This record gives sequence, structure tokens and C-alpha cells, in this order.
Amino acid sequence: MKNRTFTLTCLSAALLSACGHLDLGDYAAELPPQESNGTSVIPSPGGSSGSGGMSEPAGGHSPRAEGGAESAGQPASGGESTEGGAGGMGGAEVGGAGGESSVGGESASRGAEKKSCLDLPDICGKDQRSCCEVRYVSAGEVVRGGVKEGEPSAAPSHVSAFYLSTFEVTVGRFQAFLDDYDRWRASGAPRAGDGNHPLVPGSGWRTEWLRPEDAPEGSTGLAATSRDVEREVTNCMGVPFQTKMWIQPLNCASFYEAQAFCTWDGGRLPTDLEWEYAAAGGSENRTYPWGTEPPSHEHAMYGCSADIGAPCLIPPVGSYLPGAGRFGQLDLAGSLAEWTFDTVGEPFPTPCSDCANVEQIHEKNPRNTRGGSWTSDEADMVASQNHFMEAYLHLPMHGIRCAYDVPASE
Repeated sequence: MKNRTFTLTCLSAALLSACGHLDLGDYAAELPPQESNGTSVIPSPGGSSGSGGMSEPAGGHSPRAEGGAESAGQPASGGESTEGGAGGMGGAEVGGAGGESSVGGESASRGAEKKSCLDLPDICGKDQRSCCEVRYVSAGEVVRGGVKEGEPSAAPSHVSAFYLSTFEVTVGRFQAFLDDYDRWRASGAPRAGDGNHPLVPGSGWRTEWLRPEDAPEGSTGLAATSRDVEREVTNCMGVPFQTKMWIQPLNCASFYEAQAFCTWDGGRLPTDLEWEYAAAGGSENRTYPWGTEPPSHEHAMYGCSADIGAPCLIPPVGSYLPGAGRFGQLDLAGSLAEWTFDTVGEPFPTPCSDCANVEQIHEKNPRNTRGGSWTSDEADMVASQNHFMEAYLHLPMHGIRCAYDVPASE
């Protein structure tokens, strides 16, 4: 059978046992029907926390304002907020040890207008916010590779301000992409250079990543025609997700699908340096996104494998508030490893500014992933740790988080 890019089915039988652990229906809130006045109410889910210290989804009610999800604010127009800008909505503090960012504060920004959330209620996180919420990451410097006691450190690398999604991309958001895929492709998208970092030449979409209609069996890249696109997202076992799973993080995505989704949604994949900068808390050079405290299952979902004798159930996005990064992003460690744009290349010069390795030797050229996953050990929770994987692979440990450029008006 032809390998269909968007079925998100595991590539080998060896992975099926691991994929089978991602049956998440008992741990997600049902999506309610939309009322005619645009208001939806999220019922409190049942069930209890699963193995590995997993948190339950938040219960209670979350009215959605007519005309779309609430926006949580953004930096004041005409200026750049300082690192870890303060603010607050709902009183739930995010940012980890020493962090200054809080849920929905000034560093949070427009999620409702992202295409992937136009038809979705606010159902992500403990306080049920827009799944498309992004948070402002202010400009600054980070020591690439981390600061290690007793060892000389590299010169700091500069990172310009950007927005980074609070949550990993959910099943519901990716389904919106699939629903719009034919229209998007008919418009000529994605075009060469789409989804580029404005300060990193060569970081955008490449036309060779679109698989031609007569492509041979097993070729890599993004599906080019609708015949290669499933009409609904499936889990790693090939079983369609139910709507109650739409707040789960989407896994089994290839690099090409990750970049295509972010481009379609008005963003891009973060560079490897941007990702490390956000996870390390900028100039704080944190060991972990939340600070220096060793990882626990209060911080992240990790340490699961197919041979532990019990299911490893990945919780909905945003379930681990104590694991939040300085700028407010959740699940930067554990859950799913996240694609970055960078290929595996020569070390960056130091110091450097907005550095990225963008040269691709061939279509299977490995890309960096960050953050570790539900299968990782504690070492992969470190903010400076990275791995590389061939770009075409669909693995149950891989997910997506998008970055967005700061508008010139800000």
C-alpha cells in the first residue's frame, strides 16, 4: 500500500506496541456541540490520572466568547517587552523556578485568529485557553549547549524576539489543516520560501519537498495531491481519533508535515537556537525549562517504554504546569520531541546572531529534534539536549510546536 503522508501510521511493526500506548480517550474532555450563539461549555471529564504522574485534564466550565476565543493580550504596541514579561489572567503562575511569566499575561498573545483554531473552542490547558495561544519570547542571549559547572562556556548567541506556541500542536488543530488542504494546495501553496525566518536566508519551504503525483513507492516529502491525503487524522495504529481526543498532542508527524502545518497556520518551525533559547529561559541558561530542580513526573511526561508492563498514556497538552518554561510554554520537556528547522551541520561560530543550519544535502537529511519525549530518560529533559532524525520519518515520539514572527508594528 502506498505510504500516505498524513495517515500518521507507524512505519514498522516494531513500533506498533509503543504506538498502542497512545490510546488517550479516557483522559480527554469531550468536545461539546457549538451553540447557535457561539458559546460552548466544556463538561468536567471523568477518570483519574494514569501512570507516570500524569495529570487529569482540567474540569469545570469554559465559556467561549462570541466571535472566537478570548485573546490574552500581547506586548504593548511599539515596544519589545523585557525577558519574561509579567502579567496574569486566572492567577495560575507559569514560568518555573524564578520565572516571571504567568498564564495569559502580557507575554501571551492572539491564538484565536490562527486558522487552525477558528472553529475550535478554548479547551487547552488547565484553565482551558485557546489551543493556538502563543507567548512572546523577548530578545536576548543564551549559551549554546548550556552552562556546565567547572567547564568553559561558549560565547553567548543572540536570539531576536519571536512568538512561540504555548502548547504543542493538537489533533484538532491538525485536523483543521487537513480539512483545508485541497484549497490551500489549489492556491499554489506552499510556495518556495514560505514559512521562512526573516533573518535566516534559506529557512523557508522548498519546492522539492512536495512529492510529485508519479512519485515512486516510499518516496519522502509532503503529499502533493489530494489522493495522498487522508481526510481525518489517525493515531499511530491507523485508527481515526475521536473528537474527545482533539486536545491530545499530535504525534507521528514528519518534518515536512510539521513545516507545512506551521506555514499554513501563518508561522514556521523554530530554529534549533530559538527552541533552546526558549527552553533555557534566555540568559538564565536554565538546566531544565522549569529551572534547576531535577525532573519528576510533576514536571513532564517521560520515562515510558513498551516494556514497562503498563500503558503509558500521554495526557492532553498543558497538563504539567510545574514544568512550564520561563516564557510560559508548556511541555517543552517530555511528552513529544519537537522538530526544529535545523539540519545537522557544522557548529555555529561563536558568538553568533540568529544562527541556523539550513543546508539540506538530500531529502533524508536529518533534522534536529528537541525536548525529549514520553520514551526519554531524565537526560533528555535538559534544555540544551538535542537529537537528530531523518526528516521523512513518522515516529510516535515526534510532535510539532510552531514559531511566529513579531509583526513590524510591535
